Amino acid sequence: MFFNIRPDSFLPGFRVQPPKEPEVPGFRMNPDGSIDNSVASRASPPTRTLQSYNPLEFAWRMLPPEARKSYASIPNAIAEGINELSTGAAIRDAVNAYTDMNRAAWSGRGWDAARSGLGMLTAAAGVIPMNRAITQAGKKVIAHQTAEAIPGRGTGHLENLIEAPPAVREDFTNRVSGALNDPNGVDVLNKAAGLHALPTQPTTGAFRATPTSPVEINPGFAMGAKVPLVGKGGALAIDPASEQALRTTATMRGAMTAQLGNPYNAQMLLSTGNNLVVPLDSKVSPERMLDFVNRYGTDRLIPADTGSAVSVLNSGKRLTTDEASDIAYRLSGDSGAIARRSREASDPTMNYVDLSTEWLKPPGSRDVTRRMLDEIERLNSVTPGGLGTMDNAELR
Repeated sequence: MFFNIRPDSFLPGFRVQPPKEPEVPGFRMNPDGSIDNSVASRASPPTRTLQSYNPLEFAWRMLPPEARKSYASIPNAIAEGINELSTGAAIRDAVNAYTDMNRAAWSGRGWDAARSGLGMLTAAAGVIPMNRAITQAGKKVIAHQTAEAIPGRGTGHLENLIEAPPAVREDFTNRVSGALNDPNGVDVLNKAAGLHALPTQPTTGAFRATPTSPVEINPGFAMGAKVPLVGKGGALAIDPASEQALRTTATMRGAMTAQLGNPYNAQMLLSTGNNLVVPLDSKVSPERMLDFVNRYGTDRLIPADTGSAVSVLNSGKRLTTDEASDIAYRLSGDSGAIARRSREASDPTMNYVDLSTEWLKPPGSRDVTRRMLDEIERLNSVTPGGLGTMDNAELR
């Protein structure tokens, strides 16, 4: 419907039907791929002719090999992309690129037509834009584990600490974070799990155990790690071994610090993404974080401070431009701040470690310890020697 498609035997999925005269004709492809110049258009200059190329096929060849392998064919790329995206923004972008491709092809601008065709494929397939689809496929994205050290309510561990003055909670958090870092400030759990770990950054966290629980604004810390991207379901995602490593170390950290939940996220900048990234010079202030939570809550939008930006994880409908601008201002205090659209690269079934069931059981159940050991064993199953790496002098 969006592409004026009609079925026949050549290049399924993109059948440009010849328009009625005197409109400018489309590609006029013959079954063998050649250009049919038998029908002249009264709207076109007599000296202008279409070049003997198929921009759509050329654009397909320009896609990264990983993308072509994932999609198998052009129709599959479009179909999988439409199924993956619910906002319709990618379809809109694809239609716009398709229009540009037609105009460029008729004007004889081959490279422009090919670039527009590639833009149409990547947009409709829900991949990242052309300039990043080529450069990021097979490369890395930074995943951030966002953690707190103040024990959660109901864990039975230092529960009164949540009521302590901000300076006391800050000092306690710094001590816990420092105990988990090596002399260079890098998290020893992520290092032991084989991740390309980055220095830990101080953050501000917002947590609500249940929809009716009070919001907890606490100091926190974020552990970044560069992880490889692979093709998955027609898009880019964190590779399975790194995904399990992130989940394993998040579970261990949550068990060590008595946290009801420990999340991580990995954002790829993408104009059609559903999330936001608000760049900052440092961690967001507690006042700004509380202002955001008071306005937007923590049900649909979850703010994840990484120390140099806030990832706003959106589980609802796409945010409007005005909402994105308002969020950027509330988190930064800068009226000129810009929130960039992004897409989650981590597995939504893996990226939140919920330990509430285990922690809320009676003391002595040992469920938290069992859960931690289970995740370490899973890491061992996808990374040979993974279990052994977690037993080293630095961790002891």
